[in-house]
Amino acid sequence: MPLPIQVDESLQSYVRRNLLLCWGDPKAATFEALAATSRVIKADAVRMLAAEIGWPGCYGFNRLVHCHTMHAAFHVIKNDWDISYSGSDYISPGVQYSEPVAWFCPDCVKEDVATKGFSYWRRYGKANVSVCYKHNTVLLRNCPFCGKVFTRADHYLDVMWRTCDGRHLAEAESIANHDPLALKRAEVCQRLCTSPIIISGAHAAWVLLNKAAALNDQVTGEASAEILSISARIGQAAARFAGAPSPSSSRVIETTTAGFIDALALFYDSYDDFEKELLSLMGTVRRTDSLWSCYMEADRKYIQYVEEDYKQGLKYWSYPSIAWNEWDHRVRYHNHPPRRYNCCNSPLPSK
Repeated sequence: MPLPIQVDESLQSYVRRNLLLCWGDPKAATFEALAATSRVIKADAVRMLAAEIGWPGCYGFNRLVHCHTMHAAFHVIKNDWDISYSGSDYISPGVQYSEPVAWFCPDCVKEDVATKGFSYWRRYGKANVSVCYKHNTVLLRNCPFCGKVFTRADHYLDVMWRTCDGRHLAEAESIANHDPLALKRAEVCQRLCTSPIIISGAHAAWVLLNKAAALNDQVTGEASAEILSISARIGQAAARFAGAPSPSSSRVIETTTAGFIDALALFYDSYDDFEKELLSLMGTVRRTDSLWSCYMEADRKYIQYVEEDYKQGLKYWSYPSIAWNEWDHRVRYHNHPPRRYNCCNSPLPSK
């Protein structure tokens, strides 16, 4: 039986821990197969890991992505018509879920060793996260004892458990962060990665643009220029969220959420303040895990979804329903569920 995966543990860390500590387990063969690709983990590897843990199909794939990769920060902000958590990533072999460089927080390692007896690598590395959201400590990407970068080519992840010349990473000195914006970015990314609800991109854009307008009335000079620059990015995202459903708009929207992270960190003192304004506008919400069993077909022309039903052993095909408003020609979405059809269980793509 594989080891339990830890809170926020990166997929690379989980692979290496199982190889080091469960070498006698028959299931270690799966981790051996992933060892050669543990530097670059792609969709097929995520599916394999989910199966070993006991999380089936698309649900298990998206659960791993949400709970153990930084991709989660870019999947919880969605179009209102989008019913898939990670689009077509589940059946797209090229998407990477591993980072070329690993980072660690000395305070997290010390805390883990004191409470668990061991530590592990967390899912840091994207969206310019350079600070531990919990301890406000600068994340380290170089070994404090030999100076090597934590990569497969230089200083691989086994150093977390094997030590470096007899010295454990828990002995590393903590460096306090003095950049408030860096801490807020880390906190925003963590809240997005652990969000129990899907955030309506259209509503989030509206809230952020209104906040930017209010703040811009109070500042001048460089501060005003920065707010206007971020507002322009949010405005572009808002236009995409208001557009008609299409595969291209869905792919572009995922990349625009970086602008939302910048805006949240700059405009708000805390994520809670943003969430309070957002929920008052959204009304009803969708749970994040309610989208884990659904993926988008890799179609360049049309939006098509496939939802896996694990009790019935079936898959259901659907498409988003839209209605055009005759007065202002903006897209309005019906509140009723998308139309569904039973379909065949098509095989997953090969590696």
